Amino acid sequence: YVLSLFGLLCVLSTVYDIKVTNSGKKKDILRAFSWYTNGKKLLKIRSSSDEKMKCLPGLKFLSIMWIIIGHSYFMQGTIPATNMNTYRKALSGWDHFPVGISIFSVESFFLMSGLLVGNTFFKTTEEGKKVNIFLFYILRYVRLTPVLALATLIHSGLILHMDSGPLWDKQIEQTIRVCKKNWWTTLLYCVKEAWYLAVDTQLYILSSLFLIPLLKRPRFGPKILYAAMIISITTSFLQLYINNVTFGFQAER
Repeated sequence: YVLSLFGLLCVLSTVYDIKVTNSGKKKDILRAFSWYTNGKKLLKIRSSSDEKMKCLPGLKFLSIMWIIIGHSYFMQGTIPATNMNTYRKALSGWDHFPVGISIFSVESFFLMSGLLVGNTFFKTTEEGKKVNIFLFYILRYVRLTPVLALATLIHSGLILHMDSGPLWDKQIEQTIRVCKKNWWTTLLYCVKEAWYLAVDTQLYILSSLFLIPLLKRPRFGPKILYAAMIISITTSFLQLYINNVTFGFQAER
């Protein structure tokens, strides 16, 4: 019912958008769910006016291709017909090293997200505007959560009827069970694929601990940043060393 109502809202908003050509604040609100207007915005290609950020589209493309290649190899390991001995041997070779470490490819998006947050934060202050920390967090939550809530709703039952196969029910039933039990934690940030949003949100929350000192204390701020980097790298190294974790998908302890 929720999805049906949402679909009806999108249809009505689209019809209104096409019929009413003049604009206004109230009319723009009624166009918020229009497939026509939002579709044009999504498909429009705009060149960044910030010279420092023009490299990001290329970096996004390379990262996406790396992620797709890595996931293609990973999915091969879940297929019963795959020869696991050959699969493990291939991934353990140095010629497959980029594929083996592709589980870290998504971290480039954390880097780009941090760059954009920092760039927007300092650009706002340079323009003489005051950054409202409350809105800094609330607007981020409001922007991400509705779509995540919809994905969680789909994964709570509807997804079971979206495909079929010998392994489909077994794999999806576990996802549905987890979603029904832990849906509320997802909205605080059940859906397996939502781990990135959870981590990105945690990093976003912590970002003010570095951005504000960098703004208020330009000499002291970088020291906090360097200390955090050293602690993060050292902690990751110790976890890998103590648990004897090797690179790649088939990490063994």
